[in-house]
Amino acid sequence: MSTADVQWAYQEWSKMDTVIKQAALGLPRVQVLDEEHAFDGHSACDGVPYANGIVVNATNNSFHPNWRGDQKLATDLETLLKLP
Repeated sequence: MSTADVQWAYQEWSKMDTVIKQAALGLPRVQVLDEEHAFDGHSACDGVPYANGIVVNATNNSFHPNWRGDQKLATDLETLLKLP
């Protein structure tokens, strides 16, 4: 993927996040866990990634959270829900 392709994908992802957040506004008992920037500095190509890169033998795992990413998402969810 070119740099322009990656930037385009991030922009489209951000638009989708915005639509979801706006749809949830005003709904009773609905909270949105905004994770758009949760992996900043920890992408698949960074030194300590929170997501897998391309997984050749299991492509459904490509670019999905690894154990570090899962831990980050769980911690953020606990914080949102104010769990101990």
